[in-house]
Amino acid sequence: MMTQQVLTSEQEIDAIAPSWRALQERLGLSPFTGYDWAMAWWQTIGKPSGAMLMVVAGFDEGRLVGLLPFSIRRKNGVRVLRLLGHEVYYYRNFLIEREEDAPLLWQAALSQPSFDFADIKNIHEGTPEKAFLDRVAGLFEKSHVYHQEHQGEDRALVMARYSRGFRRKIKQRTTFIEEQKNGLAVFCTQENPPPEVIDFIVQQKTAWVKEKGKRGIFHDSNVLSFYQAMIQVALREGALLLFWMVYQGKIVGATIYVAEKSVVYGHTVAWDYSAAQFMPGIYLNIEGLVWASEHGYAESNFMEGEEPYKARLAFQNREIFEYVYTRTIAGKSYLCLYRLLRGLRAIKERVLSRGQAKE
Repeated sequence: MMTQQVLTSEQEIDAIAPSWRALQERLGLSPFTGYDWAMAWWQTIGKPSGAMLMVVAGFDEGRLVGLLPFSIRRKNGVRVLRLLGHEVYYYRNFLIEREEDAPLLWQAALSQPSFDFADIKNIHEGTPEKAFLDRVAGLFEKSHVYHQEHQGEDRALVMARYSRGFRRKIKQRTTFIEEQKNGLAVFCTQENPPPEVIDFIVQQKTAWVKEKGKRGIFHDSNVLSFYQAMIQVALREGALLLFWMVYQGKIVGATIYVAEKSVVYGHTVAWDYSAAQFMPGIYLNIEGLVWASEHGYAESNFMEGEEPYKARLAFQNREIFEYVYTRTIAGKSYLCLYRLLRGLRAIKERVLSRGQAKE
């Protein structure tokens, strides 16, 4: 029989690190549910922001059999509970050994008095989490995870899925690269990348979110430290794959992928608009997709987000759900504000996108 414990100190959580890693190895479908990924976010983003750790752990005769990792951060004076790394990690599943234990762990989490409002995303269809949250929480939003399945196809077979016009554009850029016109080149590594590549990604994404009026981790002053820590975790796990494009001696695009078991996850893509004629974002994602297929991975997964390039590159998607739960009067008030802010932000993003399209 499972018993639940709520762990809130680094010491308590560090004590279960070996068991957490073992659970991730057995059950994890994406790397981001692992202990080391959790701590990379906590040490660089969560802890410096004044957040609180809250890991709900399930034990059966002393053996870790389930785990839900959260953080609690104050937003407009309200204590908000979210999955740890909410803004940058994709939870494809949760580390719970027995399906019947899932409601017990989620109930233990939502019954804690340490938060006012919970915002839970990455909930998939047909899971015990969705069944539980459908009963006790409110559905806030539906979105999609774009992905492409492949079984060892070579470049020609991967590209055959796309239109003739799209294939022609990619072929033109490939020819430029092969002939090194104006120093146009693409590099790939599974080892420690040049620091300037990570600097480029963070700088470009920070500028992009400001331009688009988006929120998220790129407004955090420690975002570069987080990316550096995340890269080191991926390297230790042998999971890093990174492509970047150079034009006339300058980095103009880069993509970070994380390979976990049978899936390659596209985590971050960034490009310089001054090199848009080379389609750096699209081209590098095609390179990543081809690499994953040729190296025997069953799926390329572009994670959550409705960015147009994902729908252009992948022809399959999964629906995922975001739920909200209010525990106090302050939480109920915050939900009204949260709905308003999300609506206004969506309008702002559409206006900015239309303006940029006209330019």
